[in-house]
Amino acid sequence: TINRMSAPPPITELLQASRAAERAGDAPSALRLAQEALTVAQQTGDAEGQALAVTALAGPHIRLGHYAHARALLEQALADLPPDSPTRERVLIALSACAAETNDLEAAEKYCLQAIDLGRQLGLAPAVVRGLNNLAAGVYTPRGEFALAIAADEEAIKLAREHNLLELTWSQLTNLVWTGWLTGQRACTLRWLAELRDVALPDTLAEGYWHLIHGELAREDGDVAQARTHFAAVRSIAEAKGLVELDVLVRLALARLCRAENDAPAAFTWAADALKIAERIGYRHIQGRALVEQGCAAWALGHLAEAATDFRAALTVLTPLCAKFDLARATLMLAAVLAAQDAGDAPVVWGEAATRILDGGYTFLVEQ
Repeated sequence: TINRMSAPPPITELLQASRAAERAGDAPSALRLAQEALTVAQQTGDAEGQALAVTALAGPHIRLGHYAHARALLEQALADLPPDSPTRERVLIALSACAAETNDLEAAEKYCLQAIDLGRQLGLAPAVVRGLNNLAAGVYTPRGEFALAIAADEEAIKLAREHNLLELTWSQLTNLVWTGWLTGQRACTLRWLAELRDVALPDTLAEGYWHLIHGELAREDGDVAQARTHFAAVRSIAEAKGLVELDVLVRLALARLCRAENDAPAAFTWAADALKIAERIGYRHIQGRALVEQGCAAWALGHLAEAATDFRAALTVLTPLCAKFDLARATLMLAAVLAAQDAGDAPVVWGEAATRILDGGYTFLVEQ
C-alpha cells in the first residue's frame, strides 16, 4: 500500500506496487500506479524512471489487447534511452510481447534477442530470464518450434532458480504447460502443472492457465463435469480481470468440450464467439485457431462446405505468420473434410498435410 502524503512516493515504490498489481490481475490499479510513477518521473526529469513507468503502463494495456497504444508508448521510450541503459531491456521485452500478439514474429524475435544480449552484456540475470521466456512463448511456440520453446523455458527456469528469481518462473511454467499439453506430453505437463500451482497467485493469468490445461486433460479423460468446473474458473478469471487471451482460449476449449459431448450447435456458438474476440483485438494467430475450431464445429453440424471454407480461411490467416503447427492442423482438417466430400483436390491437400506434419515433427497430430 502506498502511503499518501504531500510528497510523492518514490518512483521505485510506485513501480513495484504497479507490477505487483499487474501480477495479481488488477489492471486498473497497475495502470494508475504506473501513471503516477510516470508523472513523478516527468516532474523530476528522470529519463530512466520515465521509461520504466512507460513499460509498466504498457504491460496491462497489452494484456487488455490495447496493442497500438502500448507500442506507441514503448517505441518512444526506446528512442529516448541510451544504447547501454539497463532499462532498455524492459522496454524491449514489452515490445517483443506486443509484436508477438500483433503477428510480427520476426520483430518479436529481434526484440527478444536484443534484450537477452543486453542482459548478458550487463550481467542482468532477470533480463536474460525474461528474454528467453518471451522468445519461447512469443516466437517459438506460435511458430510450432516446440523443442526450442521447451528448451528456452527450461533454461530460463534454471537461471531464475540459480539467481533466486522464483517470482519470474510462473511465466515459463505457463508456457510449458500449454506446450506440453499441445504436443501430447502428458507426464511432463502434469509435472509442470504441479510446479505452476506452487507459484501461481489466485485470480491471475497463471492460475487461469492452470485451470485451462487441467480442464483440457479432464476432457481428454472423458470427465466432462471436471472439465466444466475448470473452464468455469478460467472464464471467471478472464472476465473479472479482462484477460482477452484467456477469454478466447477458454471459448475454444468449451467448443472442443461441446463437440466431445456431441453438442455441435453449442460448439459452433463458442467457436464463433472466440473468433469475434480474436478479430476485434487483432490477434491473428488466435484468429486462425478459432477458424479451425469453427470449421470443426461446422463439420459436426454436417455443414461440410462451410467447414472447408473455415479451414481455408485459417490457412490464409496463418500462412503469413509462419505458424507451422497450426498450418499443419488446418491443412489436415481441410484434407479430411474434402475427402468426406469426395472432392477432387482431396489427395493433393492430403499430401500437403503429410508434408507439413512430417517436416514439423507433428506426428502426434495423427495420434490425437
